[in-house]
Amino acid sequence: TRTLSCILTLMFETPGLLDRVRNDRSLIPKLIDEAVRYEPIATYKIRETSKDVEFYGVKIPKGSFVQCMVVSANRDEEVFENGQVFDIDRKARPSFGFGFGAHMCIGQFVAKMEIKCALNAMFDLFPNLRLDPDKPAPRIEGAQLRGASEVHVVWD
Repeated sequence: TRTLSCILTLMFETPGLLDRVRNDRSLIPKLIDEAVRYEPIATYKIRETSKDVEFYGVKIPKGSFVQCMVVSANRDEEVFENGQVFDIDRKARPSFGFGFGAHMCIGQFVAKMEIKCALNAMFDLFPNLRLDPDKPAPRIEGAQLRGASEVHVVWD
């Protein structure tokens, strides 16, 4: 639900994107992946080191807890060109929104399918779906478990 709220917010607030995705549903997977990169629900992960490590000259003893900033990694300009920009046309690259490697969320495939189905259903069932101009614009908030608590819409 939080990921869907972020996707809707970004889609409604990015000029031209709503019509583009509504008219070309093949863009939905790119929309989902870019939204997860740009506005990850979990902005950080905490991990315990399994052995002594050194990272950029800093010694981290086994058993230490480190906080990995997903939101920062997902916008790293060395990895993502114009990382601070929401762009569904960017070259596909793995992000940390659903984790990575051994810590990858195995539920991500179900979540992505559910979101794809939800978006397709909204486009099919709610003609001219758009933000309600009489309600406040949605805001993505929270340090952890981010999302928009409300996305007010209207349709014809």
